[in-house]
Amino acid sequence: MDDKSGRRPTPQLVFGIIVIFVGVLFALDNLNIVAADQFLRFWPLALMAIGLAKLLDCETPEGRLFGGIVFGVGSILLLDTLHVVHFSVHLIWPLALVAVGIFIAWQAVMREKAPSDGESVLSATAIMGGVEKTCDTQDFRGGDVTAILGGCNIDLRQATIKVDRAVINAFAFWGGIEIRVPEGWAVKLEGFPFMGGMTDSSRAPIIPSNQRLLIKSFVMMGGIEIRN
Repeated sequence: MDDKSGRRPTPQLVFGIIVIFVGVLFALDNLNIVAADQFLRFWPLALMAIGLAKLLDCETPEGRLFGGIVFGVGSILLLDTLHVVHFSVHLIWPLALVAVGIFIAWQAVMREKAPSDGESVLSATAIMGGVEKTCDTQDFRGGDVTAILGGCNIDLRQATIKVDRAVINAFAFWGGIEIRVPEGWAVKLEGFPFMGGMTDSSRAPIIPSNQRLLIKSFVMMGGIEIRN
């Protein structure tokens, strides 16, 4: 993986910056320096920033589509805040259903167009349900795992990594993700959980391993666990 891709803004980095900004804003408000409510009304910008970061950071079509949906929702809410368009709260659930439908349909279309060697890349999405997948490819390169109001159970114990490092982008919102890896893999779990949890229960290899897995996660009111 080149250095340029490592400098991409990740959803957890953007979310952390947002939390810092809100904390500073409230501190300045308590000191009567600025009025916090004048800035907090632009909260949809936070959704747009997180969606854009997901759009740029993810390497799979499904992940990019999800980031685009989050960015679009934030844009609509911002336009309503600025009184450019009128957005009724009663439209939230219908639009949410439309977004979920687009996400599922897009995933199905991309799966049909997947190349013959697509088994090297993992793609799993659970929305209000559960998904169990076993990947035994001998050239595992990473992928994208998303759990929204559902759970994903991924078994990689029969897989092998030949590239320098495989990367999995994991997103859990009110859901759970469990990933099982072989004993000899060197696993690194990165991310920032918000009202959720991240656990790496995998055993580190006794000798240095050239099979490395990086899991870049974004957890909100959910959980991710890595085990053997």
